[in-house]
Amino acid sequence: ARLLMVHRDANLRVLKQEEYSHFGCCDHCSSATTQLESIVEFDLALCFECYRYRVFVSRHEATRVFFLSAKDIAGLRCHRKTNPISPNFSPMKLYLASDVHQAALKKHGTSGAVMC
Repeated sequence: ARLLMVHRDANLRVLKQEEYSHFGCCDHCSSATTQLESIVEFDLALCFECYRYRVFVSRHEATRVFFLSAKDIAGLRCHRKTNPISPNFSPMKLYLASDVHQAALKKHGTSGAVMC
């Protein structure tokens, strides 16, 4: 659960407006923003920058950059997102970058063998 602390004399009506429904701090970079993306599978709330560029790794990126096979990432938790190219395509599987990095370390042995 996410909590927002407010002063006891604050006007709560303002916070209940639609434009403030996604207001808060990013769990990754701690920046305050009004555009948080909630990721229920990982209990995260992320700003756009962290959601798009920092926290997640696609299946394609995990295999090409970290040299992991489908078998290596099969046990990792993933966030499914509608494919941005076409909603008719299968959904994208996004993995936490830290989980993918740990799987790569486990497979390759050293951090020198893993491209970061």
